[in-house]
Amino acid sequence: MTRAELDAFAAAWSASGPLRYLNLTMSFPDGDRVLIDLPEVLPAQRGGKGSDAINGGILAAMFDFAIGATALLAPPLRRNATVHLSIDYQRAVRGNSARCIAKVDRATRALAFASAEILDEHGTACSRATGLVSLGDPVDLATWSGSIASYV
Repeated sequence: MTRAELDAFAAAWSASGPLRYLNLTMSFPDGDRVLIDLPEVLPAQRGGKGSDAINGGILAAMFDFAIGATALLAPPLRRNATVHLSIDYQRAVRGNSARCIAKVDRATRALAFASAEILDEHGTACSRATGLVSLGDPVDLATWSGSIASYV
C-alpha cells in the first residue's frame, strides 16, 4: 500500500467506533510498523489488580488492533483477522498514556507472523505479544474502507 493509502486506512480506523470508544488512534509512521496510541488513559481503563495501572483488557485490545493491522504491511491488501494472540504482561503499564508498536516478522501466502510491544509514557517496554493474522482474499481499498465505515 502507498503512504497515502496507509494514512487513509489509519484515519478511517481511528475514527471508527471501536477505536474511538477505547480512546485509541492508529498510524503507520514509517510504512513498516503499526502504532496504536492511547494518548490519554481514561479512568475506566485503569484497575490492574485494583491499582492505577492500565487494565489488561485494554492492553489486549491494543495488541489485537496493532497485530491485526500488520496485514496491511504484507501486500497485497487482503481481508484479514487475528487468529492467535499470545501476550506476556511483563510489568504494569502506568502513567497517562501508552503506545503499542507492531511489525510483521514474516509472511506467507496465508499468514502474517507479527510481534508487538506496549510502551508506557516514558518509552519503557512493559508488555510483549506475538500473533498470527490470517490473510484472506485480496480486496480493493474502496471495499475495505466501506467495511470500516460500518463500524462508525
